[in-house]
Amino acid sequence: MKGMTTLCTTFIVLACGATSAWAAGPTDAQIAAIVVTANQVDIDAGKLALSKAHSKDVKEFAQRMITDHSGVNKSATELVEKLHVTPEPSPTSESLQKGPSTRPTSITRSPTTRPC
Repeated sequence: MKGMTTLCTTFIVLACGATSAWAAGPTDAQIAAIVVTANQVDIDAGKLALSKAHSKDVKEFAQRMITDHSGVNKSATELVEKLHVTPEPSPTSESLQKGPSTRPTSITRSPTTRPC
């Protein structure tokens, strides 16, 4: 699984870098920031779920999200260091950091949901 995640991350970074050469898209440095930021969003969601969940399955999934996305961030960091790229913010990475205005800051239960 780790090898596949690393391979996918490498492919995405390289493919997006090649695409940006043809279009006025994000630079390699901006893509690197987007990848790290997007994974951090998922890590944070996993940590929140882990802290709030009661179900063993939900806790296991939350931990897997934290572990997997932390691994992807580690691989992405190693790749940008190898390529001598310094991540730089872009509108996309900044948007991911801010999140949608409707993003919950905590997990709440509606009357129709069962406890996790």
